[in-house]
Amino acid sequence: MILVYLLLTLFIGSDISTVHDIHISKAEIHYKSDRRVLQVSLHIFLDDLEAELKEMGGDKLYLCTERESEQAEEYLLKYLEQRFILRDKTQNLKLSFVGKETSEDLLAVWCYLQVEDYGLNELYIQNQIMTTRYGDQKNIVSFKVDGAREAFEILDVDQLSATLYN
Repeated sequence: MILVYLLLTLFIGSDISTVHDIHISKAEIHYKSDRRVLQVSLHIFLDDLEAELKEMGGDKLYLCTERESEQAEEYLLKYLEQRFILRDKTQNLKLSFVGKETSEDLLAVWCYLQVEDYGLNELYIQNQIMTTRYGDQKNIVSFKVDGAREAFEILDVDQLSATLYN
């Protein structure tokens, strides 16, 4: 019985959010020509994101919980504006925040952004999410136009940007 108690304490009492050794984010970008909209879904581990936002002055934000701070989205958007940039040939695109939700396993957050009334001709990405925090950070980027894959990139600290559509 003592062994069962010790094992339960070990597994239940440990903080799973600090266990993950994978430093990865995922960006799914879809252009829908019939609606002229560019939709972005970003998947980022919550513990890593909270640490980044804390360094920006956003302490105890409790993202995606019932105790979420009123400033949480403000810090989140500021971080994303600095670290995740889409641009066309002449300018950075203005991404509008649509919302956020936790992943099914509660370890990550999905952030939803979009660019409305957008005519696709060239598209470039710069993705620096977590690259200053982790030297082994990988940022997976998938780009589709009307459901067909146009680009798939794995960005890291040595390659922070890529051409998605030209």
